[in-house]
Amino acid sequence: MRFVLKRVAIFIVSIALVPALSWLIVHAQKSRPSDFAFFDSAIYLTLLLGAMAIVLSLVVPFAVGRNRNALARLFGPTVRIVTLAVGLAVILQGVLAAATIIRAETQTLGTVHVNLVLILGGGGILVGIAVLMASLAFLKRTPMAVLGHTLVREEESSFFTFLDGLAVRLGASPPDHVVVGLEPTFYVTSEPIGLAGSDKILHGETLYLSLSRAGIAGGHFV
Repeated sequence: MRFVLKRVAIFIVSIALVPALSWLIVHAQKSRPSDFAFFDSAIYLTLLLGAMAIVLSLVVPFAVGRNRNALARLFGPTVRIVTLAVGLAVILQGVLAAATIIRAETQTLGTVHVNLVLILGGGGILVGIAVLMASLAFLKRTPMAVLGHTLVREEESSFFTFLDGLAVRLGASPPDHVVVGLEPTFYVTSEPIGLAGSDKILHGETLYLSLSRAGIAGGHFV
C-alpha cells in the first residue's frame, strides 16, 4: 500500500508541477495577459486529465476486486484511457511550458530564449506524442496467430457441458471460443485470435487447450 501511495504521489507531482508553476508565473504578472483564458484552460485541462488517470488507475482495480470477469473486461479499456489521458496531459504540459516561458521572458526581458523553449516545451510535447502513440498501439490490436482448430458447441456438447459446469464452480464466465492445438500450453486470452489457414478472426475470450497435454485435463476433451 505504501508503494502504491508513493507512486501516486510521484505521479501527482509530475502532472501538477508545470501547471502550478505556469499559474504562479502568469498570475504574478502585473498586467493581465490577453491570452489569460488560454493559460487557465490549459492548466485546468491538464489537471483534469491527470486526475482522471489517477482515479481510473485506483478505482477500477478496487471496484472489480477479485472478479476476474470484470477485470478481464475492464483492464484493456482502462489502460488505453489512462495512457491516452497521460499522453494528452504531457503534451499540454509541453505547450504550457513553452507558452509560459515565452510570455514571461517577453514581458520581463523583452526577448525569448528559443533554445529553452525548444528543450522544455518541445521536449514535453515530443514525450506526450510518444505516449499517445503508445496508446494508439493499444487500440490497434493485431490478431495473435494460432495454429489450431475451433470447437463448435453443437458438435462437442458433452465437452461444453463440462466446461460450463467448471466455469460455474469457479465463478467465471465460459469463454466465447475454444481452440485446440498441439502447442504444449493452456491459456485464456481476450486478444483477437487469427487461426492459421483461415481468414476468420475470433473476438472475445478464447480458451486454448493443448492436445499434447490432454492428460492433465483428465481426458475430458480428447
